[in-house]
Amino acid sequence: MFCGFQNLDAGFAVCLVYKQMFDMIKYILRGGRQERKQTGGTIMESILCVDIPVQMISCTDTNGKITPMRFRFRDRNDEIITINIDKIISTDQQCSSLGANFVCAASLYGSQKTFQLRYNYYAHEWRMSGIRG
Repeated sequence: MFCGFQNLDAGFAVCLVYKQMFDMIKYILRGGRQERKQTGGTIMESILCVDIPVQMISCTDTNGKITPMRFRFRDRNDEIITINIDKIISTDQQCSSLGANFVCAASLYGSQKTFQLRYNYYAHEWRMSGIRG
């Protein structure tokens, strides 16, 4: 059994999981919310963990402090999505770690989103690790 699918081969199951992940990304980026049916029904905040490479424009000061400013990435439909960072909520740039972590707020399609971004010091690579809407 692979990913909860008994009668599917592993390759197809992996493709299905990635398709569902990108469908959720698109849904969240378009400003959607997930509704969970309970007694009385409540609307839950959408949270999605992803690992998408991004192109980043950042500023580094003379002390090595990194400030992300704007990034872009390709969505599932090969559209380039550009995000201008409004506010850096938190940052972790310790020299002893493998990279720097940032939690940033930005407006996308008219709604405020929170993006988790990571910079890998050794690979010199930026990745988006989460979206909260």
